[in-house]
Amino acid sequence: MREVLISLLAFFFSLGLLNRSLNLGAFASLDGPFLNGQTSFGSAGLKGDFIIFDGQNIEKDSAHKWAARRSTDISYVLQGDSLLSNFTVLENICLPHQLSAKSVDLKEKALEYKNNGNFKKSSKCLEKILDDWPDNEDIIFLLAENYAFLGEIDKSLRQYERLAEINPRYMGVYSRIAKIYIEKEEIEKAKEYLQKEHDAYPFENEHYIYSMHICFLEDDFEKANRILDRLFAIGPNEDDLLIFKINNDLNLKLVEYDPELEDLNERVKAYLEKNFNYSF
Repeated sequence: MREVLISLLAFFFSLGLLNRSLNLGAFASLDGPFLNGQTSFGSAGLKGDFIIFDGQNIEKDSAHKWAARRSTDISYVLQGDSLLSNFTVLENICLPHQLSAKSVDLKEKALEYKNNGNFKKSSKCLEKILDDWPDNEDIIFLLAENYAFLGEIDKSLRQYERLAEINPRYMGVYSRIAKIYIEKEEIEKAKEYLQKEHDAYPFENEHYIYSMHICFLEDDFEKANRILDRLFAIGPNEDDLLIFKINNDLNLKLVEYDPELEDLNERVKAYLEKNFNYSF
């Protein structure tokens, strides 16, 4: 126990040195007790998940590989009994990236262009950010959305698939891939990705919406109503549900009237009126 306490004291002392190094913009790494990473490092005020590297050395290519698998919630990377800060020689590739001031400005411009419907200019800004930060997940997601709005669904799909490779647990990415496959009329592939989304995030709204669209295509309104029951049970997102209703309205009016679709849409309408105070 004495050795552990000494090691902990050394760890806290090193933490102070690390903070000073970071404030100076220096490269730094922190050696501390391994024990239980979540407990011992958490006791030092470090919050977040950890990636553990078993060996004492790690090649840069290997670090890139791990970086591609990281979760957006991971805050620290441990190698053996060393905590690697975001200013280590790994050059931040294993930790969440912080955008530079220039990239932050570009992102703000991209969002402004997007909100004004200028998806081409928005995409140009996002592409410039990715030149410097090629694995930034949120920027890739925004770019994929822009391509979808522009009708460039193959480019959109490539970006979503790239995002899924970088972070397989990025919420909503499999739903967006499924949506594109629905548009391509590749329903089995769409179902595969919707199942992946459900396995990862059973309470995420979009995959229920797109699953119901598949039910409409397959003329299976009984299943669509069961899915809607589950969506109501978990508490649907207001915007997702409203867009779903509007799309159904358009299909009923402009494509084909179907009494079963209208009945389902009436359920959606009633839910919106009761829970979100809409009046249709």
